[in-house]
Amino acid sequence: MHETIVVLKNFQFEKPTPCLCEPQTYKINKKDRLYILGDAHFNEIHGWHIPLQRNQDVRFHMFLDDLEELYKQKVVCPEMDLELAANYHQFKVDQALDDKNYGLFIKHTNLLQEWSEFLPPASTPKEQV
Repeated sequence: MHETIVVLKNFQFEKPTPCLCEPQTYKINKKDRLYILGDAHFNEIHGWHIPLQRNQDVRFHMFLDDLEELYKQKVVCPEMDLELAANYHQFKVDQALDDKNYGLFIKHTNLLQEWSEFLPPASTPKEQV
C-alpha cells in the first residue's frame, strides 16, 4: 500500500516523543506529498498511528485521528480524490462547451485549474482540440 496524500493547505505537525524532551515540529507545506509507507500500528499508550514520508525526505509517524481531522478540515486529500475532481470538472467543461453555456464553462474551468494545481503534470487532464 503506497497511497499518496496531497496537502491542500500549510500546517504544522508536532511529533510526540516518548521522552520528556521537546516534541519535533514539522512544517508541512501546500502541495507537499505524504506517502503512506505501510499499515497502521496500534500502541496501547498512544493509539493508532501510521508511517508517512513527506515528499522524498522526512519520515515520521502520525496518529490516525490527526490525519482524519486534517482530512475533515480539507487540509489534506488523497491524490485519487484530486484526480477524480479534475476529471469531473474536465467533463463539465466539455459539456458546457457542447451546450454553449458560458457561465458553466467559466465556473468549471476555474475549478479545474484549482484542482489541477495539486496534481503532477502527467495527471492533469488534457484539453481536447
